[in-house]
Amino acid sequence: MFNLLQKYSSKLVIFTLCSIFILSCVHKSKYEKKQKLLSDAKMITVLEDVVLMESYVNEKLPSATIDTLSALKSNFYNQIFKKHKIDSASFYSTLYYFQVHPIEFDSLLVKIDDKLSLVKPKDTTIVKPIVKIESSGLPTGNVIDQEKEMKEEYKKRFPKLFNNRNRDSI
Repeated sequence: MFNLLQKYSSKLVIFTLCSIFILSCVHKSKYEKKQKLLSDAKMITVLEDVVLMESYVNEKLPSATIDTLSALKSNFYNQIFKKHKIDSASFYSTLYYFQVHPIEFDSLLVKIDDKLSLVKPKDTTIVKPIVKIESSGLPTGNVIDQEKEMKEEYKKRFPKLFNNRNRDSI
């Protein structure tokens, strides 16, 4: 037996190395082990909140750094998970499942888009027009009239400052 190993040792080593090389080249997806732990309905409700949170943060903090945004978003993600009583592992496992199955994910995103299109924005501000428009559709007044109106408004809001400004200019 020992003589056989000595005789074929180089061939055995080459065969072993080739086998290891071939087996290491086999593509295994890191998502194969992931499974769909959340139902479609639960995933839709969670993703709705995630999309709303992402859009809110991106709108309110457009100039924030990536580090600040990621820290803030991770806090919001934890609150979303608590709200829906799920853990992050089940959410990300289901999300990875949908990444491997894009057709199912596309149908899920269509449902989310349909639901979010019904949302009415609550965080809107009313913009006061600068130029007054008559019923004819033409603007009234001119720059001088607008300046007088602004001075009157300034005088109403800050009477002490307005009086001090007039004393200094005399």
